Amino acid sequence: MQIGEPDPVWRVELFGGLTAVAVGKRITRFRTRKTASLFAYLSFHHDRPHSREVLTDMFWPEANLDAGRQSLRMALSALREALETEDGAGTVVVSDRSTVQITGVRTDVDEFEDAVSGPNDLTRLARALRSVKGPLLQGFDDHWIVAQWLRLEEAYAQAAVRLMDTALDQGAVKDAILIGKEATALLGPREDVHLSLIKLYVADGSPGQAIAQFEDLERTLDEQWGETPSDKAYQVLEAVPKGAKPPGRVPRPSVPARTSSFVGRESETDDALDRLLDQGVRLLTLIGPGGSGKTALAREVATRAVESFAGRVWLVELADLAQADRICGAVLETVAGPTDKKAGPDDVGDVLGDGPGLLVLDNLEQLLPDGALQVKSLLERVPGLTVLATSRMTLGLDGEHVFRVPPLPVPSVQAKPSEIARSPSVALFVDRAAAVTPEFRLGPDNAFAVAEICRRLDGLPLAVEIAAAKTVTGSPAQILSKLGGSVDFLVSRKRDVPDRHQSLRAALDWSIGLLDEGLKATFSELSVFRGGLTLAAGESVTRSRNFEDDLARLVEASLVQAEPSGAEPRFRLLEPVREYAAEGLEPLHRAEIRRRHFEAFLKLAQGQGLGNLDPGSKAWLDALHRDHENLCAAFESVWDGVIDCRQAIELVAASRDMFRPRGHTAVWRVYVAELWDTLGPEQGTWVKAAIRLEQARLSSNALDGATVRAMYEEGLVLAQETGDPAQLATAHAGFAGALKFSGEYERSIGHYEEAAASFEALEDHRGLANTIRQMAMSYASMGDHEMTYETLKRALPHARISGEADALAWTLTDLGVEHAIHGHLEESKECFREAHETCRQTNNVHMQSIVYWQQAESELRTRRPAESVATHRLSVVCALEANFKDGLKWILLSFGCALAENGQDALALKTLARTAKWREVERRMLSGDEHEIYGPARAALEDRLGTSFESQWRAAESCDLDALIDELVAL
Repeated sequence: MQIGEPDPVWRVELFGGLTAVAVGKRITRFRTRKTASLFAYLSFHHDRPHSREVLTDMFWPEANLDAGRQSLRMALSALREALETEDGAGTVVVSDRSTVQITGVRTDVDEFEDAVSGPNDLTRLARALRSVKGPLLQGFDDHWIVAQWLRLEEAYAQAAVRLMDTALDQGAVKDAILIGKEATALLGPREDVHLSLIKLYVADGSPGQAIAQFEDLERTLDEQWGETPSDKAYQVLEAVPKGAKPPGRVPRPSVPARTSSFVGRESETDDALDRLLDQGVRLLTLIGPGGSGKTALAREVATRAVESFAGRVWLVELADLAQADRICGAVLETVAGPTDKKAGPDDVGDVLGDGPGLLVLDNLEQLLPDGALQVKSLLERVPGLTVLATSRMTLGLDGEHVFRVPPLPVPSVQAKPSEIARSPSVALFVDRAAAVTPEFRLGPDNAFAVAEICRRLDGLPLAVEIAAAKTVTGSPAQILSKLGGSVDFLVSRKRDVPDRHQSLRAALDWSIGLLDEGLKATFSELSVFRGGLTLAAGESVTRSRNFEDDLARLVEASLVQAEPSGAEPRFRLLEPVREYAAEGLEPLHRAEIRRRHFEAFLKLAQGQGLGNLDPGSKAWLDALHRDHENLCAAFESVWDGVIDCRQAIELVAASRDMFRPRGHTAVWRVYVAELWDTLGPEQGTWVKAAIRLEQARLSSNALDGATVRAMYEEGLVLAQETGDPAQLATAHAGFAGALKFSGEYERSIGHYEEAAASFEALEDHRGLANTIRQMAMSYASMGDHEMTYETLKRALPHARISGEADALAWTLTDLGVEHAIHGHLEESKECFREAHETCRQTNNVHMQSIVYWQQAESELRTRRPAESVATHRLSVVCALEANFKDGLKWILLSFGCALAENGQDALALKTLARTAKWREVERRMLSGDEHEIYGPARAALEDRLGTSFESQWRAAESCDLDALIDELVAL
């Protein structure tokens, strides 16, 4: 960097892969592979702008011009989102109509080239060489990379030779030898690098190592090029002191070849290999539950590390050993053939010598803690040795580096078929299914069943492999139907796998056998948690006297997975493990723990234990969303009689505000419907009314209007029987909303007035403000904006008194719309300003998306289409941030109308057609005020597009919704 230039925002690492690092941030994955490739290219050439046309041709050569340009825009938008903050917009990705440039970055390639271009300073050269962690952009296949890596590889080789020759002149031999070994491992048969290293070995008094290095050069040249060393190389060999012998040789690597393909662990393999080859790491332990694929990962890592350890790599299987003092004997037997089982570290050291070597110790857990001491002795006795261990718990040694082997990622519930196919767990299932059923293919008829199998098994590789083998006798759908008892269903028929991997139960029995009785009890109690738990939740539900210590031990045993999440870490049992753990609970014990679980999550839903989070805020919604599965599990206790119907509906009412913003309404609608269907005659009228009204509320905007209206009407009749004022107010307000939905606006106003009177008597200002505001919407649907205006003014004081941010933001927003319709633009802007400020104070991003949406509609209705388009975009951005996907069904419809009014016909048609189809499929009817803008917008498009309108509309109805949203956000 030149003097006077600003400090870079990002440091981009291009050697060995692609990583972007900033203060507090580290990015290794980008939205798409093309986005990553584009960023890599722009970062490598960050010193100049690049033509948009050239970039389009380079990265999207198969697309037509318009599609390629759009792909470039979307990729740049993704990079801005990943690399820039709102305050720093345009500081990294700088573009105009014709060019694009990445600024504010510094790459490791820059640093390397600056360092090697300077004088032969040992410290400077060593730092430069060690910054090259691998080939340029390893794993990428873009054509420009090859030429650049050849240039950099040459510079690296010359720098390595300069460093070793300088070190030889200055007597700094030992550190230079380490760098020379790294260089020969990276460059392969580069003769000048090998010869410089040979000279260093001679100067260090290690002629045997010098000869071994020459032999390595001979072997590598022969294997890769079919050639022999040059005459100059043999002259260097002649200079090695006579009589020297190379170090004692041991057999070639003992890593058994795979008999099945290695699927789904590419990134973990790269990460583990990087950790293993780090100079400061001599003991790396792969930790994971039984069946997580530790052995397969260790073998793959060892296979890829063979060259780095000059072929000295051995895999030692320890599962059959009963005593830790047999470990050294097992190592010697693997390395040198049958030997004394009582051999010790010295015997191993005598055979292995001082050269580098990698020892893979598989299944070490049953030999702990004594086995850890054996490993420590081996590392102390053999200084060139590195150990890669697999275990279900840590070894607990100084210098141990732990690599946790997670389950394979599973496809999301919303994943499309193309996304399902790319999921690592699905890829493993397909590979193993095809191995036993060659005609098996992933397709539209089975993709969703396979995805659900992988989700049900939480991506646990052993479980997925066994399930895939069942395709011999059943389809994925049939396999899925039998997974209710997945622990016993998952039994392998293979004869060449260890007993502990013949079934999922055997694998888990192996792990449980390592626990004491108290820890087994805590493990079983944790089975009541679904989707994870916090330390506080576990302490409140289990009977453990020292839960924090028990939890730590279960994590160490790989039976519980630690999942850091923000300020408060979370923990969970993989689903097959949870089902297994539940078997350890006796019926009375299970009922007690489930009652405690229900009480804990009812308190959470009621806001206890969430600190000072404002209800409706993004943090509040996120907290409840994280524990949505636990809320479901708590509710399901009603089916077993652990809780009663009143308690169940109390949980629903407390959680309700989270359902719609986080997309959970459908799940709870089914729950409450089932609760209603199972009501017995012993249930009182109050409970029946509460359940019916909750069912109606959850069915609004989902079921047809007549059905919802009938539910509310029945709930109202029941509430009138109870005479409960709060229930009556809720029933009148709900029934009024159903009437409004069916177009009976005047009648709805009467019931809103009834509800308002009840809320006023109860001094419930939130209920009163929301009821009056909804009444105003009835007037709006009638086209009576004068009464809408006056009614909203009536609601505002109650919204302020309520102290509820949502009630105030909603009322201000609706009033802002009416101010705009009445031509009071300054008053409208003030209402929206205050509504936005209310949302910011409570961090309610979900509500803020609604405020932007209504503000955009008011701008549309008052003939400000360009402003409306910009504000709609902000609404979509907030909705995506808040995960408010349900709200997009409304936001996008008015967005399309704004685009049409602004003359952006192609995008307007696509947005309106796709959203209208979405609404039609989900039976979300257009409201009266939506018809006011939708009808004219569609008519205007039809008029302007003429005869092509219908065909374009039909084509747009099936366009990719996610891609459409990305396009709108990129505006």
